[in-house]
Amino acid sequence: MSNWSKRRLISSIDWVGPAEQQDQIPLAKAAKKAGVKGFVPCGFITVCPPGGIMWLRDEKEIVYNQIRQLWIPYTLVDVGWWYQLAYPGLESGSIDYAMTSGNDEIVGDGDMPTTLIDLRDIGRYMAKIISDPRTLNKKIFAYNVVSTQNKIHELMEELSEEKIFRNYVPEQTIRSRAVVTRQASETYPFDTRKFVPRYLAEFQLSCFIRGDTNPEYAKYLGYHTTQELYPDFKPTGL
Repeated sequence: MSNWSKRRLISSIDWVGPAEQQDQIPLAKAAKKAGVKGFVPCGFITVCPPGGIMWLRDEKEIVYNQIRQLWIPYTLVDVGWWYQLAYPGLESGSIDYAMTSGNDEIVGDGDMPTTLIDLRDIGRYMAKIISDPRTLNKKIFAYNVVSTQNKIHELMEELSEEKIFRNYVPEQTIRSRAVVTRQASETYPFDTRKFVPRYLAEFQLSCFIRGDTNPEYAKYLGYHTTQELYPDFKPTGL
């Protein structure tokens, strides 16, 4: 590994709460004073433009702007929707051990293309990203495959030989949830019972209604994709 890559600082601060994101600002100032050659703030969420679509995105962008104002070399890394959140549970419970959420909703018609990544691959991508000079002062989008919620359900039924109930949630329901949870979280911004439902509603709105995680949209927003940077990388299959 080059000296350049050894002098990089990767922030893995807890991304769940809005307050924790701001804690990276003094960390960035310390990195500047210490002469760190590359700062990787806690990104690692799905692609989405800033400005009122996802609160979590906007909180991260505040940190990114502080980094740029400090003139610190940086790399921003975002990822696809996790495999471990993407597939539905089975009535038999046979895959419960591998799931990180019990949410089995299909948003809209279930046909919006969405980028996906295995949680276990993020570290493997990062090993390449932080040792690659091409990623300095760039936005990187790491993902494995593109699929839809309907195709994932079909794949699960084929592999498990179990019938899966499809719980379709209309677009307007998701939009209404986003409005209600935004209002609740603004009143109690540091109450996890308030902001976690907001995060979920806004992720569903961004990923499965707006289609923000489309690789072509990511390129439009200025991201470089791992598919282009590392064509020989062998990701974990869905």
